[in-house]
Amino acid sequence: MGEGGRGNEGTGGEGLNDRRRKFLTSPKGAFTLLAIAAVAWGLTLRSRMSPSARHVEAGIEFTRKGKLLDAEKEWRNATVQDPNNALPWEYLAESYSDIHNWQGALEALHHLEHLKPDSPHLQARLAMVAMHTGDEMAAYKYADSSLKLEPNDQYTILLFCTLLANTGENQRRLDLLRHLVKLQPDKIETQVLLASTLTDKRQFDEARPLVEQILMKDPSNLDASSLRGMILLNTDSSPAGLKQAETAFLKTVATPHYAAFAHFNLGKIYKRMGKPKEAMPHLEEAVKLLPMRREVWFELAEASSQAGQTAKSEAARAQSELLLRQENAIKSLEKKCATNPEDFDAHLELTNRFITRSEFHKAEIHMERVKTLRPQDPRVQAAFQKLAAAEHTIPSPANTGSSETPDLLSTNGGR
Repeated sequence: MGEGGRGNEGTGGEGLNDRRRKFLTSPKGAFTLLAIAAVAWGLTLRSRMSPSARHVEAGIEFTRKGKLLDAEKEWRNATVQDPNNALPWEYLAESYSDIHNWQGALEALHHLEHLKPDSPHLQARLAMVAMHTGDEMAAYKYADSSLKLEPNDQYTILLFCTLLANTGENQRRLDLLRHLVKLQPDKIETQVLLASTLTDKRQFDEARPLVEQILMKDPSNLDASSLRGMILLNTDSSPAGLKQAETAFLKTVATPHYAAFAHFNLGKIYKRMGKPKEAMPHLEEAVKLLPMRREVWFELAEASSQAGQTAKSEAARAQSELLLRQENAIKSLEKKCATNPEDFDAHLELTNRFITRSEFHKAEIHMERVKTLRPQDPRVQAAFQKLAAAEHTIPSPANTGSSETPDLLSTNGGR
């Protein structure tokens, strides 16, 4: 019977063992063997993993499935299993940053700083996260440290320039922007940022050729047109110069993003031309778009006075003086926050003031700080709701230039 069975295999076609050998020696069979071996090896390695490593791997798998809370739990467990393992803190920092949990990200990065201080771009990441928590002093320290290690880190240069604008370190800021333009020679946005900063700081001789260079590359660039008008308005008071400045701003006035700035400067141009009645409609439109800008009210007061409209002039001047007092109060509060990041009352006051002024980005920075300092304080909850409501119902004031342009309204604006 046994022999008959074997004989049937041999005479009725290939035997089972022969077919197995042919399959396993074929490319498909070899691939199958490798896949089985890989799974077996993976199971072996997993069985040999430390408990901490298994939690890390489980967290990665949950992330692939979009289960971020489960991933966070696994990585947190990994830190408990092995407090000296930097890897789960690395994953937690990335995860928290992605969902804008800045306090969580900061905690994770501080652990990473302790366990693995040579982690790539660690100081830059700390600077970015600290900035989002509202701790500009810490962000400054980390950004400064990062640029000493990586002087060509373009993202950190931009972040540090934002901080330097607040500290008033204008020369260092300009030097960094010049360096950034060299690192990004073909990026018009960076050139616009440098040109606008130079214009804001009244360094017109350096700004002018840069603006013209931008316009040669991109004649329709409205940021550069605004800057050209600004430079002409501040350097050439001749009738021809004022006419060229007028032409530059008329190119941008119909675009909502630039309308406020254009109306403001067209009002100034017509006032200088001795045409206060032509200036007033532009300045009245500017105060509608920028009601919290002292300079706009000042120019409206001047034009109204020239046009013989005394009552309107006095009302506009009173508003300008009120806003000046408010600006001085904000500067004082900003100094308090810079010297003492733990000053809850100062941060809360700034949050509310910036909401009132529709300066939502600044409000958000200080909002993060008060949430960190006193998360359960009812005033924090009230400010948060006020900010959320304002952001959904009130558009931010039209910018005065590019999205990263410093405050150009202050250049030769009101007194």
